[in-house]
Amino acid sequence: MNLTHGAPQPKYDPVNLQTLACWLHAHGGRQVAPADPRKLMNERYPLGLFSDAEMEVLASMFKR
Repeated sequence: MNLTHGAPQPKYDPVNLQTLACWLHAHGGRQVAPADPRKLMNERYPLGLFSDAEMEVLASMFKR
């Protein structure tokens, strides 16, 4: 089932796109700090699920 069937299509107005581009250029993009893999793993999985050695290996895989 196609849920978008009959939905209004977005309209691309060149003036609005130019305005958005100017605003983004003036204000810059949002800077996102790189996530700490160990912190993410500790928040997502129960304490004790992974040993320290396993956490080091998983963290090193995320940093690649």
